[in-house]
Amino acid sequence: MAIIFIFLILYAWYLYLRGKKVYALLIFYFFASWGFQIIPEETMSLMPGFSKGQDYALILIGGCVGFDFLFVKGRYFKRDTFSVYLLLFFAFLLACVLYSRFTVGCSWSDILRVSRLYMLFVSYFVFRNMTKEELNKLLNIIYHITIIQSCIYILQVILSVEILNTMSHSVITIGDWKIMRYYNQPLALYFAAFMSIYNPPSKGLLRVFAIVVFSLSILLGFNRSSTGLFVLALFLGYILRLPKVKQINVTLIAVAIMIPVIAVVGHNFVKSRTYQDFKAVAEGRFADANVELYIMYNSTFAYRVGHLFERIHYLDENPQARLMGPGLIAEDSPMAGQFNFILGLQNTSGNIYQLETSDITYSVLLIRFGYLGTVLFVMMYFYMIYFFFKKRSNKHAFASFLFMFLTLGVSFFSSNLMISVYFIIPLLMMNLINKEMKSETDSIEKKK
Repeated sequence: MAIIFIFLILYAWYLYLRGKKVYALLIFYFFASWGFQIIPEETMSLMPGFSKGQDYALILIGGCVGFDFLFVKGRYFKRDTFSVYLLLFFAFLLACVLYSRFTVGCSWSDILRVSRLYMLFVSYFVFRNMTKEELNKLLNIIYHITIIQSCIYILQVILSVEILNTMSHSVITIGDWKIMRYYNQPLALYFAAFMSIYNPPSKGLLRVFAIVVFSLSILLGFNRSSTGLFVLALFLGYILRLPKVKQINVTLIAVAIMIPVIAVVGHNFVKSRTYQDFKAVAEGRFADANVELYIMYNSTFAYRVGHLFERIHYLDENPQARLMGPGLIAEDSPMAGQFNFILGLQNTSGNIYQLETSDITYSVLLIRFGYLGTVLFVMMYFYMIYFFFKKRSNKHAFASFLFMFLTLGVSFFSSNLMISVYFIIPLLMMNLINKEMKSETDSIEKKK
């Protein structure tokens, strides 16, 4: 069946060369979003090491970059502020690849499997070469696809049957009610939710329907960190939309309410077992063979902090890995046996995942790229949130800023920055906003 996806790539290239870039990039999004989260990964397997949607997405977008480089007049990789950050990161990635192959001794297969996700950032240059109308059309299609995905997600909970791509699930008990909790929420859910509130592509009943569907999908995920940050982002959006005098008043009231709450919570926290967990982490006792691991696992955030600190401890103990990490080693590579981390999720064999985790982004970044690569990677995200905040008067930028605020917050509780959709959508939005603002400026100039 994988041969069908190869033909789909060829068809996307054909569309791209014919000027139908929206549909070509929609196929790219199809692959990057794991077949709109409908196509099982095993059906995409073409050969060992080539089995994920992002493999097809990388080939597709690489071809588009090649076509543009050959046929677009002018400097294709012309410099703008974000492209400087991007090219710096790509230069680091190339150095990391060479270091991993010729110094560490990683196989080319392992290097490609680990680095392929980050190569998808090259889609920025493809989006930059599309028109405002094309980007807007692509965005609207993705938005409506997310509405359909959210309806399917809600249907899963109602029927207690997993329909979207299989991920882990659990049972939530509320009184006498037992509700299935599925972890396969639509990848663009939170972005589409912000759009439906602050910049809806559709009006009237369809907009109301979208808000209800997105809200239900968020609530039925029963994810405390994501839901809490979503509510916080909505509150931040409410404040930023107020006149400046009211912004100050509302902020002061919120601070006045929060001070006693923080005092009470802080007092209880210091007396809690979680506080003892943090002390254990700060003292480095996560690496002690006698540590009571169940305490860390029962305290979710303390476990995440411990997971991160254990990787930091590894870098401190191995100076050669501090700058660029220990190498681009795949989780299932024999070379992964050199690590002996005790904190992490268990695989099907009951062993601890040494290099991968879905619990916190920064553990993965540090063990992949060391301190330098982590800083370069995170800098791109900080630039994006700064970009959207600075241009928040634009209808698209405001929703994008709130999404990036949530994205960076959630990165301490998940590996969301390792999911391509979480950077592909912001890259699309940056180019759309730049083109919209340039169009507005040109229109003003013409009127003068």
